[in-house]
Amino acid sequence: MGGSRLCPLCRGMGNDILSVIKNRSILDKTTGCINWTSYLSKDGYAVIKFKKQRHRVARVVLEHKIGRELIEGKETCHKCNNRKCVNPDHLYEGTHKENGEDLAEAGSVKGEKCGTSKITEHIARAIKDLLSEGISCRSISESLGIPETIVGNIKYKNYWYWV
Repeated sequence: MGGSRLCPLCRGMGNDILSVIKNRSILDKTTGCINWTSYLSKDGYAVIKFKKQRHRVARVVLEHKIGRELIEGKETCHKCNNRKCVNPDHLYEGTHKENGEDLAEAGSVKGEKCGTSKITEHIARAIKDLLSEGISCRSISESLGIPETIVGNIKYKNYWYWV
């Protein structure tokens, strides 16, 4: 009983999370991405359990790169738009809006193609029209049966800003 609970590749690395991350990643010479080869979250991001805590790998790598924790309200963004990539050169600190704009510019997942989208482009356009007529976010949300936060994010161009 009592042996090491780490995987055979990670035994002997002690307390160095970056060594474990490096050992569980592989370089894609075509894209320059360093792809995580271990566990992924349900939304496809690289995750690691280290010292009984779960961490997003890209965040650990980015915080090491910039020498501090991320500023509140900021997140780890991928220039390459590859959720499995942990290459520090592909990571930057940005807002959720900046990350969405980056995805849209790259032609990646946007709008109703996004798996988490709750509305269609047609509904987003209708919401924008109703907002331009001066109808409140609450009224729109109640009439369409969608959360008021979605309507507010459309109003302030956090979501669906291109429609």
